[in-house]
Amino acid sequence: MTVTRISVIVLAHGAGESLPDTLASLAAQTHTDLDVLVMDDGTGVTAETVVPDDRFRIVRKGALSRGAARNLGARESDGDFLLFVNGGDELPPGAAAALLASLDASGSDIAAGRAAVRRWTGQVAQWRPSRQPAEPVTGTDLGRTPELIADRRVSGKLFRRSFWTAHELEFPDIGRYDDLPTTVQALHRATAIDVLADVVLHRHARLFPPTMEAQEIADGFGALTLATTWLEDNGHHRSRRRLQLLALNDELRVFLDALPDVPAEERDQVVAQAAAYASGISAKVLAGTSALTRLKWHLATTGHTTELVKVVRYERGKASPSIVRDPLRRYVVYPYWKDSSLDIPRDIYRARGEVKMRGRVHAVSWDGDMLTVTGEAYINSVSMRRRWTSVKTMTLRSGKRKIVAKAKQTPKPGKKSGWSGFEFTFDVGRLRDRGTWVEGDWDVQASVFNAGVFRQGPLRGGSSGTGAHPPYHYVADDVRVVPRIEDRHLVIKVEKVATKATALRWEGDALVIELRSAGEAPDELVLSLGDDRVPVPVTSTGDGHTARVDPSALEGSPIPPERIDDTRDWTVFAGGRPLVLAEGVDDIDRAFGPLEVTAGRGPGGYLRVRRTTTRLVVDDCTWRPDGTLTLTATHTAHDAGQIVLRGRARRKEFAFDLVADASSGVLRAEIPVAAVPSVAGVLPLRPGRWDVLFRPPAGAGSGRALTVRLSDPAAKNLPEPLEVARRGYDLEGRDGRLAVSVTGDVSAEEKSAGPKHREEARRRVERDGLRDAVLFSTFSGRQFSDSPKAIHQELLRRDSGLEQLWVVNDAQVELPDTLRAVRLNGKEWHEALATSRYIVANHRLGDDFQRHPDQVVLQTWHGTPLKKIGKDIKEVHFAYTPGMKKALQSKSAGPAVPEWSHLLSPNPFSTEIFRRAFAFKGEMLEVGYPRNDLLHSPDAGAVAAQVKARLGIPEGKRVVLYAPTWRDDQYYSRGRYRFDMRLDLERAREALGDDHVLLVRLHTNVVDGVPEDEHGFVRDVSLYPDITELYLISDMMISDYSSVMFDYANTGRPMLFFTYDLADYRDRLRGFYFDFEAESPGPLVETSDDLIDAIRDVESATAGHATRYKEFVDRFCPLDDGNAAARTVDRVFPPTD
Repeated sequence: MTVTRISVIVLAHGAGESLPDTLASLAAQTHTDLDVLVMDDGTGVTAETVVPDDRFRIVRKGALSRGAARNLGARESDGDFLLFVNGGDELPPGAAAALLASLDASGSDIAAGRAAVRRWTGQVAQWRPSRQPAEPVTGTDLGRTPELIADRRVSGKLFRRSFWTAHELEFPDIGRYDDLPTTVQALHRATAIDVLADVVLHRHARLFPPTMEAQEIADGFGALTLATTWLEDNGHHRSRRRLQLLALNDELRVFLDALPDVPAEERDQVVAQAAAYASGISAKVLAGTSALTRLKWHLATTGHTTELVKVVRYERGKASPSIVRDPLRRYVVYPYWKDSSLDIPRDIYRARGEVKMRGRVHAVSWDGDMLTVTGEAYINSVSMRRRWTSVKTMTLRSGKRKIVAKAKQTPKPGKKSGWSGFEFTFDVGRLRDRGTWVEGDWDVQASVFNAGVFRQGPLRGGSSGTGAHPPYHYVADDVRVVPRIEDRHLVIKVEKVATKATALRWEGDALVIELRSAGEAPDELVLSLGDDRVPVPVTSTGDGHTARVDPSALEGSPIPPERIDDTRDWTVFAGGRPLVLAEGVDDIDRAFGPLEVTAGRGPGGYLRVRRTTTRLVVDDCTWRPDGTLTLTATHTAHDAGQIVLRGRARRKEFAFDLVADASSGVLRAEIPVAAVPSVAGVLPLRPGRWDVLFRPPAGAGSGRALTVRLSDPAAKNLPEPLEVARRGYDLEGRDGRLAVSVTGDVSAEEKSAGPKHREEARRRVERDGLRDAVLFSTFSGRQFSDSPKAIHQELLRRDSGLEQLWVVNDAQVELPDTLRAVRLNGKEWHEALATSRYIVANHRLGDDFQRHPDQVVLQTWHGTPLKKIGKDIKEVHFAYTPGMKKALQSKSAGPAVPEWSHLLSPNPFSTEIFRRAFAFKGEMLEVGYPRNDLLHSPDAGAVAAQVKARLGIPEGKRVVLYAPTWRDDQYYSRGRYRFDMRLDLERAREALGDDHVLLVRLHTNVVDGVPEDEHGFVRDVSLYPDITELYLISDMMISDYSSVMFDYANTGRPMLFFTYDLADYRDRLRGFYFDFEAESPGPLVETSDDLIDAIRDVESATAGHATRYKEFVDRFCPLDDGNAAARTVDRVFPPTD
């Protein structure tokens, strides 16, 4: 055994397919004297593992816990040092060597390095070091560096074997946080600890992953109890409090945050464990957490499981709570604030860390040696209306030096009122040390004292312009002051320039960089992008030095396909420092087929080599009065293509052809943003930002749509915003890119005046009575469809004489001329809700609606329920829990008049459920679903032909409709749900594309789009207004748990059910009203491959379900005969003469 041998204990537990990568990283260590023990977890994960060489061995001793496996590995190893690695993590090549060198030099017991996590940095994914709890130091201990307790995991540390053995360190026999108690003990027993600045661990998995497993949760609480008990027993009271605070925020909070996903019958057990642990935590420790975390722990301690689950759901919805002053202190208005039924102490809601200094840089400029920075600096929740109530200063720190300067208060940039802005002018000569320029970084901190509240913090960089890329300034020969945005914050660097790039040129296809150095020239330049490095030798010439860069070496790591910019900006380093480009050197560029490479001045004046796909250059943008955007552009590689508008919010895109002028070759596109044709009709773009992209012609390049580039004249002369039909359209140019910003047809002022409009309308009704009008609303104004549409058509056939109104959400519905549009949330909407004698809707009308006693409100709902609804849902999993508004208020007695006077039921099965789930006591109309009348209409064939023509469905191809429901717990933010496409669309096209067309219709709550293919196999019909018309043209339908199955059953055509998450959806998310597996009218399919096979031979796949299908129709469709709308009108509306 040698004194430099390191025993590495690798856990296979949970590593899965990433274990080989872990072992490969160990095999690549520069320190080669390793003894690697791979500890099997007993599940067979290592059965097919091939170890890299004879230094590795797999240890199989049954199904050991994580702690027991580590102990066994330590006992069976023989190295003088111990290194513990979690399977799935990786070590940089020099990690073991760096840790060992430190211990060899210092003689310490433990060496700890930094961990890094993979993050997207704008152009590439890169390993970014996590924040280290302590500064690098040699030979410290917990007494001198108490913050080391935060580095409480065993990974990323090298232990001296003699130290480990002398203190008889062992891991507890548990499966969650097994290393925490042992690491805490080791840190306290060590007489000397080295803290390295080196990154020694690449962590792939989350440090505190969520879990729903009861045993893991119990182990987690047990691990923290072991650690805190040991600290208490050994007199480490301060460390105990530190660890408790860390655990409340991290290790144990993840158990509370996962509570909604834990089976309902196990939640109380988790809460009981949380209460038991929290009972030993002082109020002072709890006060160190955020208000929301305090609220969770308070609810857990008091045993309020249901309320705790709702609070977690509230947090998942990413709501923005207000901060109020009541009367002197500030509090965060989270759920149950001032709820007398729970009587939660006010201090739980006390705003401490939530009251923050918010700072951002907007612009940076120079006037000689005077640096001016403008931006915002204010304390959130503290009013900045008065200038005299606050003072702002800027503090620059570098090492032990500190410079404080007062900042001038200004209005927020771009505003005329309020004093949240600042202007800071500073003579950078003050950065000299005793008159000498010394290199170093100066951190910039803004301090704000306002209305008795003091806060300070860094200034974040701006989003564009000099706020994002500040200019630099030479203060002496080869001395620069460089304001930079690093890690998103402003720093000011004093830099002595030792090496410069003095010239750039092309020699053939090579980029030649000429260098000048004040001292010895570097041996090589290194081009860096993320984790990629390209070394370039430096050669001496007669009068200097040069380096030749091969552009083909600048490919870099692959770019995710959804990215709209493939720009790669390579930073050039010389001697480990960014290479400065000398003043007066111009940028140079060269085209390489569809690519272009540009070398020149980047942010901070450093040399940047940019590689990108050649872009469409937009030279002119103009608006027409009708909302058409006209673009004039050129492209050096393509003489055709498409302009693509891609929405940032809803992940939808529209394409428009670019047409070349026959004489000049200039490309032109006309984009009717106020009247875009789509499957939904001719409609304006939805509100939000839409990136303007260019897609090359089919077969030319990758087919990826990428950002366009504004020419300098175009960027400086963008047209003024345009208003069409109350909707706003504006062009935004940022960093040379182009985007269209769209605002809706109801202004913020009109929305905020809603209560006033409602009250005025109610008074009008009291004076004049209700008007003879019927207001229809489908899915909150998102469609002209469903049963309200069928009832409207029936009223037209009867010539009812009623004024016909239809709610439209932001002009996103195309209506026939038999209806008058009513803007959702507009003034006329509030008036129509209050004054219309009849209202027909398939959704809730909202908490603000109060039905007049003489109003008739017909609720048609929107489907026969398979999934539990209303009061039958024991636990809500939506992004923002419906009814949470009431949790913020005291309980009320409820409305005096029920919201609905009539409730439509499609069948006897639904009648019973609707009455109970909606607590409905009004008139129930069990008449069938009006929306299904079309399926039994003599006009169905003609309508189907029109729909096929509208969608361009080729004759002879079988049409497959895929209409899945949404997942309540899969969302981006409040009200914006995502969809996990489990069907392999590419394989489906290969197998079915010759004779099938796949129509995908996602739920209206889902904001994702569906990638359509150039072959026309996949069609996204999510925005098609009426799904009933899609039923008519579909030869088969695929769904999951959606109510579409009850409607489609009227066609008698085959149905398949893609139920890849059946158990989770049924048992956790919603619950079902009947045994779906036993009664489904078609086969349940779990995998994409099986689904594709079933589509290919759907007759065989569904042959065994014929009897079930008939029974299904008999049970759920007995009243669907084409006359449901007529029966509804007979019951609700007065007869016509």
